[in-house]
Amino acid sequence: MSHLCAVFFKVILFYQLFAYHCFYFVSGRLNNRKKNPCFTIYNVSLTATLFCWIFQHQSLVLFTDNIQGYLIDLFKLLLIAFSYYAILLECWLGSGCVVRLWNEFDEMYQLITSPRWARLPRTHFITVTSFMVFMSFWEFTYAYGVASTSRATNFTIAFWLLFALIHLRQLQILLYTDLLRFCLTEMNDQLRWSIELSKAASRYGGPRTDGQIHGHIRRLLDGFVRCYRLLVTINRAFGCSLIIIKIITHVYLLTDCYWIVFGIMRHDLRRSLAVVLIVEDKHHCRLLGVHSCEWIVLECARTRQLLHQIDLGWQLRNERGWEVVRAFLQLLDSADPVSVNAMNLFKMDYSIVMAIIVHVATSISIFIQATG
Repeated sequence: MSHLCAVFFKVILFYQLFAYHCFYFVSGRLNNRKKNPCFTIYNVSLTATLFCWIFQHQSLVLFTDNIQGYLIDLFKLLLIAFSYYAILLECWLGSGCVVRLWNEFDEMYQLITSPRWARLPRTHFITVTSFMVFMSFWEFTYAYGVASTSRATNFTIAFWLLFALIHLRQLQILLYTDLLRFCLTEMNDQLRWSIELSKAASRYGGPRTDGQIHGHIRRLLDGFVRCYRLLVTINRAFGCSLIIIKIITHVYLLTDCYWIVFGIMRHDLRRSLAVVLIVEDKHHCRLLGVHSCEWIVLECARTRQLLHQIDLGWQLRNERGWEVVRAFLQLLDSADPVSVNAMNLFKMDYSIVMAIIVHVATSISIFIQATG
C-alpha cells in the first residue's frame, strides 16, 4: 500500500517522533515485520530522565508545605508516569493493528474518489497546533502570571510537558476517528447521488442505468463493511489508551478540585480561577474526540435513512438491485451497535462530558464540606 500513506506521510512521521507509531515507514509503505525501536527508546530515555530529576529534587517541583498537598502531587506524578509508559507499551504491542488500519483505509481510498482526501492532513495539523497553543497559553499564564513560587512554576511546566504527550495520544486517536467519519460522510454523499439517480431511472431508465445503480450501491455496501471492520480495529488498537486516559482524567479532576478548594479557603480566588481554566482547557481534547465519535454514529444512522429513500421503481426491472439493497439493510440491522468504545467498558459519547461535570461538582462540594 502506498497511496494513502503518501498523502499522510507527514502525519505518520509526526507521531513516530513521539513513539506512537512503531512500524517502519519506507518508500511510502508500512512494514510491520520489524518494529522500529529508535523513537521508543529515545522518548523513554527523555521522560525517564525527567522523572528521575523530579524525584531527586522534589522540593523544587512538588508541594511540601503540608503532607496532604505533597501526597497529592506525588500521586499525580506516579500516575502520569504509569499512564505514559502503559500507552507506549500499547503502541509497541498494537502496532500490527495500526498497520491493518492503514491497509483498510487505503482500500477505502481506492473506493472513494474525492479531492478532499488531500485536505485531511492539513486539517489535522491545524487541530493539533490550535489545541497545543490553546493549552500552552493557559499553562504558561498560570506558571508565570499566577504562580507565586518557583516551585509552582516548575511543577506547572513539568506537567505541561507530560500532559502534552498524553494529549498527543488523544489527538492520534482523533486522527483515525476523523478518517472513519470522513469515509462514512463521503459514502452517504454518494448514496444520496444514487437516490437521485434511482428516481430518474424509475421514469426514464433502462438496463444500463439499472446496472449502474446496482454496481454503485454494491460498492457502497463493500465500503460500509470495511468501515465496520475499521471501527472494530480502532476499538481494539486504542481501547487500552481510552481506559487509561479516562482514569487519569477523573483522578486529576479530583486532585485539581482539591487545589481549587485550597485556594478558595485561603481567599486566593485568582489562583482558584486559574486552576479552573487549566482544568477546562485539558478537557477540550476529550471533547474533540467525543464529537468525532458521535459524528460516526450519526453518519451510520443517516446511511439507514438514505437507504429507505431509494426509489423502488427501478428495482422491479432489476432483481439484483433489489437483493443488494435488501442485503445492505439486513447488514445494518444485524450489525452490532456502532460506537467507539474502550474494550466494551464504556462508549465515547457526550455522556462522558456530563459525567465530568458531575464529577467536578461532587468533588468540590465534598472538599468544601471536609474543609469546613
